[in-house]
Amino acid sequence: MSARAITKAVETRLRSAAVLNDLTGRVSGVQVSGQPPQNMGQLYYAVWWSGGVSPNDGRIANPADVYHSVTVTITAREGVVPLDRRGATIFTAADLIDLAETLASPDTILGNYAEVMNVANALIVGTAEYSAANGGVPPITTNGFIEPLLLLGYGPVMEKPGTWVGSKDGSDCLVIDVKFGKARRLQI
Repeated sequence: MSARAITKAVETRLRSAAVLNDLTGRVSGVQVSGQPPQNMGQLYYAVWWSGGVSPNDGRIANPADVYHSVTVTITAREGVVPLDRRGATIFTAADLIDLAETLASPDTILGNYAEVMNVANALIVGTAEYSAANGGVPPITTNGFIEPLLLLGYGPVMEKPGTWVGSKDGSDCLVIDVKFGKARRLQI
């Protein structure tokens, strides 16, 4: 439930008017991996859970202490200008780096407790945020996330074949990962 909650919270933040203004989910969504849906347009932000690590070395059996990671994979089709015109591709590697840098800026996802972590906690049954969102039912029985997502890094830009997005015309895609992690959930 923690992995589902944190990926959904990041998706909600991306879709907000403050970030992508993608209320219908045309350019962003939760995916199993960084691969976008086969019907994507020119650009897509795939949110996926990239793992959880526990610092617990086994000496303490009771608490579940896990640091969660979320990756946002930005995919852009390399749409090429028609042959009867002169010009470059629509998206370049530099364009994707600019998008990644914008996403990595403070308070978009990085360190954003209000619009990311509180949303994640409100999705976990038994947390104070879930209870508050549901009129006090059920009672508080567990802790939610206690530390926000931090930026772990981004890049490099990689080229993927057209099959990455289900394209049969052979046009390639550019992809960049923006990695966030260390969102701590301590269940006692």
